[in-house]
Formats: sequence, C-alpha cells, structure tokens
Amino acid sequence: MSSEQIIMQCGLIDMAKYLSKGVDFTGEKSGVASIEKTGPGGNFLMDDLTLALLRDTEEFFHTPYMDLTGETSDPKSSKSMLAIAHQKVVDVQNAYVSRVPGTVLENIKRFFYDKYQDKNVSRLD
Repeated sequence: MSSEQIIMQCGLIDMAKYLSKGVDFTGEKSGVASIEKTGPGGNFLMDDLTLALLRDTEEFFHTPYMDLTGETSDPKSSKSMLAIAHQKVVDVQNAYVSRVPGTVLENIKRFFYDKYQDKNVSRLD
C-alpha cells in the first residue's frame, strides 16, 4: 500500500466517523419550515436554513485530506484527493528527523552501498 493510499484512507475514516454521529433533526434543523416554504420541486440551495448551515463546522463534513471547497471555476485551484495525499506525504517526509545518529545512518548506507557495488561487480565477471 502506498503512503498516499494510507492518507486517503484517513479521509475515509473521517467520513465514517462523521456519519456515525448521525444527523440532528431537532428544532429548525429538521427543515420542515424550509420544505413547506419551498414546496414540491423547489430549490433549497438559496434557502435561509441551507445558507446558515452550509459550511458550519458542526453540520458540514470536513477533513484535511480532501478538497471540499466545491471550486469548479478554476480546475487548477481544486486539488484531487491523490494530489492532497501526495502533498501530505511529502510534508511528512520533509519534516521527519531520524532519532538514529547521523554517523550510524551513514555507516548503514555505506554498508549497503558497498554490498550493492560488490554484487554488481560479481555479475559483470
């Protein structure tokens, strides 16, 4: 599994957690007044309740692993789930600092480099 796939699955877990909380239908959130006002075949996109709750952090799903801006006017400004995951992986890799001392890391790298070089030489013979 790739690092990007793991990051994307974090976004899916966020979705599952959000959905597992259920939907609040108490009081005005049930939308009965909005449904009656709009009527059959109506459009709820400009309804006061829709606009009030549209991007509320309590009501609207959010995860840092997905672009949910809905930006469609400029495709370059909206990133795919894979692009977001890849950038997160790059950020994590760049921020990583090994706890293994530098001399030990260098010796390990040199050991395997030398082993690799020996194998290549023996294959040429």
